[in-house]
This record gives sequence, structure tokens and C-alpha cells, in this order.
Amino acid sequence: MDISLKTILILFISLNVIGCMSAPLPRDVTIIPPSPDVPPNVSAFSGSWQGKWGGSLDGKLIVERIDSKTADIIISWGAMSGVDRGYLKAKVPVLSGPTLEYEDNINKWTFRMNNNLRSIEGEILEKAVSSKMTVTMEKIKN
Repeated sequence: MDISLKTILILFISLNVIGCMSAPLPRDVTIIPPSPDVPPNVSAFSGSWQGKWGGSLDGKLIVERIDSKTADIIISWGAMSGVDRGYLKAKVPVLSGPTLEYEDNINKWTFRMNNNLRSIEGEILEKAVSSKMTVTMEKIKN
């Protein structure tokens, strides 16, 4: 009985720690399907995407709304040594490629749709140290 209680406690603590490290999302996520006039390689961005930045940092991209010129996105990241988990919401331009790009004073985030329309290549450039992390994100069924 003692062993199974310890096992349950360890599992519970592990799941809570892992949950704290995962990429958070706001409660008010709403995905609006793109109109039929949006090109297929752009409309493919619509929805939820996930992957591991640098192979270990949990990441998500949510494209709530997209048209041929702009997209409303949520970028979310998990916690790891020196990085607190969090998310940001932004309206970004749709660039050729197609590519979505968000830039602030600290980072430049770039997401490029792959030809298969089922995966995205992402890159974060930390400007101060010119450090890059990459990710391949796969679509999550909504």
C-alpha cells in the first residue's frame, strides 16, 4: 500500500510540473474559418499548431483569423531554464511564402507554411544575442 501511494504521489507531482511547463493559452481562443477567397496556402494557417522549440520548449501557434493580408495570432511557449511560460496575441501581416511574422523589441518570430500545408517551420530570433531557435509545428485537430 505504501509503494502504490508513493507511486501515485510521484505521478501526480510529475504531471503538475509538466503541466506548469507546457505552453499556456488564454481562455478566449476563437478560431474563425477563413473566407473561400483566401488562397489555400494562406488559409491552411487557420487553426492550432504545436511543436517543440529547439526540440524541448513546448510551443503553440493559434491562428484565430486570417485573410490574404493579415492574421490574428496567439504565440504560446512553455517554461524551461531561464524562460517563463507565457503567450502573446498580435495582428500580423501575411507575407509571401506564405509567412507570418511578429517582431517586438526582444524577439522576431517567423512562421512559414510548408508545401504540404500540414506543417509550419518556425524560427525565433532573440535580437540581443542573435540566438535562434527553430521548430516544426504540426496542426492540431480543432
